[in-house]
Amino acid sequence: MKVNKYYQTTRYEKEMIQWRKEHYYPLRLSLLTEKLNLKFKGNILDAGCGDGGLAKEIGARFPKVKIYGVDISREGCRLAKKYCIETKVADLNRKIPYPDNYFDFIVSQEVLEHIIDTDKYFEEFYRVVKKGGQVVITTPNLLAWYQRLLCVLGIIPTFYELSTKDRSIGLGILKKILHNTQPVGHIRVFAKLALADMANLYGFRVLAIKGAPIKYEFSPIIQQLYDFLDHLFSLLPSFASNLILYMEKK
Repeated sequence: MKVNKYYQTTRYEKEMIQWRKEHYYPLRLSLLTEKLNLKFKGNILDAGCGDGGLAKEIGARFPKVKIYGVDISREGCRLAKKYCIETKVADLNRKIPYPDNYFDFIVSQEVLEHIIDTDKYFEEFYRVVKKGGQVVITTPNLLAWYQRLLCVLGIIPTFYELSTKDRSIGLGILKKILHNTQPVGHIRVFAKLALADMANLYGFRVLAIKGAPIKYEFSPIIQQLYDFLDHLFSLLPSFASNLILYMEKK
């Protein structure tokens, strides 16, 4: 399956939406908006808004904000329209369809790894956010604790994809436990230092880079061990499964 087709279909199956609602948004909301005051009432851009699940949660917690959403998927924008002032179909490899200095806060969760032109992505965020405005980006960590172990074994990091047809290419023995080989379009995967470098390159001030766990499903015994280790390593961003970059326009 081609990656663009994935964005238009699989991401919006009911099972996927329900999984994100139960395991993804509750944790992410507190991490992504921890620097916002409950009285905040500015313009927020959800860049890569998907089905609008995060926009819904943000709107419920910060009722005075105006949330705008952009996504490459028309279906995603259609679903997110219920929770946003406005949604627009847009490719984040290109110009964002809003004027300079328009947003007070930008959130972009699990999008960066799907972007080909990451320079344009950071450049556009800098353009459309106001001076002193904040941008929060989440993305998988190329150097997560278990990815480092896999590299020693000659297995490529699981967050990285070498084929648009089969995501199991290069995964070795992990192929036996991979339930779905459909690619999700991971093109560029960052580590902590690389995120900081990109933020600085485009004139942002890095406020913090934090770690967060990623939910995977295993057998009960393995699940307990994985959850314990993943939460433990989340305290060390360089080893965490997921990275959260907080930055501010100077």
